[in-house]
Amino acid sequence: MEDLTEVTLRSAFDMSEVLEADALLIFVESERLINLIDEMNRDKKIIITTSKDNVFNYYDKKGYKTIKLSLAKMGSLAKLEKVLAIANSFGYLNEGDTVVSVFNESEDMDTIQVRKVRSSEMTEFYGFLTKVKGIEHGVIDSILEIAMELGREGRDGQRVGALFVLGDAKDVLEKSTQLSYNPFEHHPLTIYDKQIKEMLKEYSRLDGAFVVSGRGEILSAHRLLEISKDELEVPKGLGARHTAAASITKLTDAVAIVVSKSSGLVRIFKEGKIIFEIDPQKS
Repeated sequence: MEDLTEVTLRSAFDMSEVLEADALLIFVESERLINLIDEMNRDKKIIITTSKDNVFNYYDKKGYKTIKLSLAKMGSLAKLEKVLAIANSFGYLNEGDTVVSVFNESEDMDTIQVRKVRSSEMTEFYGFLTKVKGIEHGVIDSILEIAMELGREGRDGQRVGALFVLGDAKDVLEKSTQLSYNPFEHHPLTIYDKQIKEMLKEYSRLDGAFVVSGRGEILSAHRLLEISKDELEVPKGLGARHTAAASITKLTDAVAIVVSKSSGLVRIFKEGKIIFEIDPQKS
């Protein structure tokens, strides 16, 4: 007798054929699915999403379209929206494509959804990620998630501003000074550590910037950034954090993510300019 996962997966393959879907998107977090997918593959375009290195490497070597991404603590709809945006930005999918997605809400694979691909500002953002050098995509993605939560919720009911500088850490540290105590100096942590999200939210109350390496190491908080002497492209009305973000990304190869204290909007800077502006209330 087939188990729930096998029945669901087989049904997804059948549905993709009946609907003449453009792709089948499968979230794979269990190694036992590897043989099942290989057995059921009917020359359909399949996109594999996983957080596991061995699963990613297996499918990547076999020529499947693959996305490595941790989606822990995200609801099914949020997972799907995020992966569709990434797949679109990678060129795996196109605007208007019909996609059958299969994933798990419990230990078994038990959920199928059918969606049309629609471009969004997040599609453009993930497209930008593919072009960034020297910063792991997961680092930008994780910091953006924290920034979005700060912009949407603030801290203890109060709006807060924050500035995160990612990548090119050596040059960023050389072009900045420590305002006072650095809580991360003797406590090396990375953006992937479980407790780091709440720590960064709490320390966002401090003046200055967070400095994060391209691999996700939290190197410093409370950092005063050097201001470029060159003219900066910062719209009128934006404050010191935005000026500092424009400056440090003009002086270095870093990316900066700013949370506006006044509006909650999240802005991403590269090469001295705002390249994305995201409203957390609408994303």
